[in-house]
Amino acid sequence: MDIYSKPSEKLLEKIKNYLEKDETESVSKEFLYEGKMYRQVIITKKNVKRINTEFLYIDEDENVIDDIEIKKQLSRLSYYLDVFFNDKSDLNIKKALKSEEIKNREIKDLEDVSQSLDVLYKENIEEAKKVRNITNHMIELIKKHNEKIEDVNLKADNYIKKGEVFRDEIITPLYNIYEEGILLNLDKAKLLVQGKTEYDIVKKIVSKKMVFKLFNKRVRKSFTKIIYTMEYYKRLVNRYEKALDMSMEQYKDYIKESHENQIENRVKLIRNK
Repeated sequence: MDIYSKPSEKLLEKIKNYLEKDETESVSKEFLYEGKMYRQVIITKKNVKRINTEFLYIDEDENVIDDIEIKKQLSRLSYYLDVFFNDKSDLNIKKALKSEEIKNREIKDLEDVSQSLDVLYKENIEEAKKVRNITNHMIELIKKHNEKIEDVNLKADNYIKKGEVFRDEIITPLYNIYEEGILLNLDKAKLLVQGKTEYDIVKKIVSKKMVFKLFNKRVRKSFTKIIYTMEYYKRLVNRYEKALDMSMEQYKDYIKESHENQIENRVKLIRNK
């Protein structure tokens, strides 16, 4: 859903003292804070290296908000408005949605890898058993994560269909589901780190076996999937390295702090006269 539109001439006239030459403005849909309606105005200006973005907040009478405490709360609301409802924003949860084709292919590839690892285990390659078990568990975690992402997006879409005004009471149920999905990423990392030593061993064994299967396309394809998956597992472990020693509660706090930092940065970008 595109929650921003071009501001009216009347609004531009009211905020003209906050604007500069060669800027582009857009205004959000209304959101509710303590019984009053507000909107966010985004002001952008392109230069050679980047696009600079700043914000204003206006009330239902299109007066610019000056109260710093109210601006902080409106920054928080507009941030989560982007997270849950603005599909044009890089913050939006729809960015994590995968098509059915991609989801099915991802699961099918891991199932193929699991079967191939089972064959290796039957050839007395002990490391393959551990990695196979990790892969089977990984499949279940990915399915759960996909379900959470679909659920939070579906609930956000339902709010839109009902025409509900965005407010604090909407953030909590959506954030709780979103958080559950995020925590599954930590589950995946803690699972994958258990096989950190075995990934390179399995990759090395499979790479050697490929040399003797030059003309067997089916086997080479299955070995290639194993090699790619081992690298994928290693990348995920590295990505979450800082979080691996965290408890779930600590990781929750880490995620919340990350959001709070982004909201604080948004507050700093509020334009003054």
